Amino acid sequence: MKPQFSLIESILWSAFPFRPSEQARHNPDIRDFIFSREDKLSSTENKPESWKDHFFLLKRHVERMRSSAAFFKFRFSTSELTENLEKLSRDLDKLISTKGEDTPQTRFKVRVLTEPSGNLTVEYAPITPVSSLPVKFDISTFPAEEATPYPAHKTTLRSVFNQEFQRALSDGLYDTVFVNTRGEVTEGAINSIFIDTGDGQLLTPVLESGLLPGTLRAELLSLGLADEALIDVRTLRNAQGIYLGNSVRGLVPAVLEDGQPAC
Repeated sequence: MKPQFSLIESILWSAFPFRPSEQARHNPDIRDFIFSREDKLSSTENKPESWKDHFFLLKRHVERMRSSAAFFKFRFSTSELTENLEKLSRDLDKLISTKGEDTPQTRFKVRVLTEPSGNLTVEYAPITPVSSLPVKFDISTFPAEEATPYPAHKTTLRSVFNQEFQRALSDGLYDTVFVNTRGEVTEGAINSIFIDTGDGQLLTPVLESGLLPGTLRAELLSLGLADEALIDVRTLRNAQGIYLGNSVRGLVPAVLEDGQPAC
């Protein structure tokens, strides 16, 4: 029986390249990766050649959706998704041109839903800037195993994630991080987690701990800017630096609510 929910994906769209908070430039290696698109496309002669250049890690998002659709036996059309995103990019470009380059609406996050029938819904919303750094997070009291039965797939079956994320927001936090019943750190409600143990290389939890293969996480791993490791709470607390990251905001320095130092 096919599960009764839609697959969900978020993609960053911007009239200009991907730019996480300027204050996140602490780590040179991370900065070189995260800001390389901004540097490359900042001048007039280097404006994006294609509408696809406006979507950060587009290929990784599409491949993950295609993989999940195959797993759940959903219909999925890459060409239909491409047509939807191309139209959206033109609409947003007009919107930004009307409002002006310096308005908060110059960057958007895009949510793509696909139903079992293959029907696609594409929606967008402005990205709210991070007010201060480092951001704060706590550790959820819910075991990671209770958050979703399908940790390797991004679906709308995420009531525990949503509940805990809203609880964290109401507590003035940026996110909450889950730990599995074996004591292994997995992921945040909306972020992958990375730690710096002091040697300049980021570590992120292994997929076997039970977590979503985030697109930013995959990109950092492929570029050699992060490695996978089993990470327990003690290792997290002893880390010299902590980052939370996703494809919407990039890597953001973070601190545990109880005082864990950030990078």
